[in-house]
Amino acid sequence: MIPKVSVIIPNYNHAPYLKQRIDSVLNQTYQDFELIILDDKSTDNSKEIIEQYRNHSKVSQIVYNEVNSGTTFKQWNKGIHLAKGELIWFAESDDDASPYFLDELTAKFNQNPKLGIVYCDSYYMNEHNVKAQCTHIWKNERFSTNRWDNDYENNGIKEVNDYLIFHNVIDNASSALFKKSAIVAAGMADESFKYLGDLLLYMKILLRSDVAYLAKPLNFFREHPVNTSKNAFKNGLRPLEELLCYNKITKNNPKILIATKQKRQILSLDNYKFYIYLTIRINKDYL
Repeated sequence: MIPKVSVIIPNYNHAPYLKQRIDSVLNQTYQDFELIILDDKSTDNSKEIIEQYRNHSKVSQIVYNEVNSGTTFKQWNKGIHLAKGELIWFAESDDDASPYFLDELTAKFNQNPKLGIVYCDSYYMNEHNVKAQCTHIWKNERFSTNRWDNDYENNGIKEVNDYLIFHNVIDNASSALFKKSAIVAAGMADESFKYLGDLLLYMKILLRSDVAYLAKPLNFFREHPVNTSKNAFKNGLRPLEELLCYNKITKNNPKILIATKQKRQILSLDNYKFYIYLTIRINKDYL
């Protein structure tokens, strides 16, 4: 029997959180899913933990890379190719979820066939599982609104023009459920990206389909003291990828409004200036 949902856990060196993550998937109240576990040549004891689930009835695939891929988006694409389900959940290996996550999000897809992405609010959580504020707070502050206090559905093109083109409001992949056919139609994840391949994929999907949001915090987004994304911003890689990401979406694209392009160009110019500044500073430090 073909499962409705394919859950993909891409793991790299998250052994301390891996059992909690896998169990959070297996303990979902919604059980029409398969679980695909992908390990990207971890150097910790991840394999030992993963092998404990080898014979679980829900685990359809376990794949260990012989060489680290260098980007999680290669792992995403591998998982999509292996997936049998109509819907995809990228359950990042250090995050956690409410047992009602799949129940609530799959219901939205059943109600509206135009949806390509459904996502929910998230709690921030530290390495000790202590939960902090929800992600809707910064989104409301960023856009001076109370939009994320309530459920909504929106036309995908409008969502891109009004929000995603300026900031990644689907800030944790684990908080979202995707229609597989929408991912494939969008051209899959761009494997040349290391940090912002998620945002680029979201926008490509929503230029072809709609989005829904649940105001319930059903996802637990783990933040670490040392974060690769924060380091990437400091060394200039993230701002550079942001420039490339928005260029790919806006260039010769009639679905992106002219006014949106003009606003985005101003922000991109600021990022470009910041990238040049960082490059000069790094060269001074290391030459």
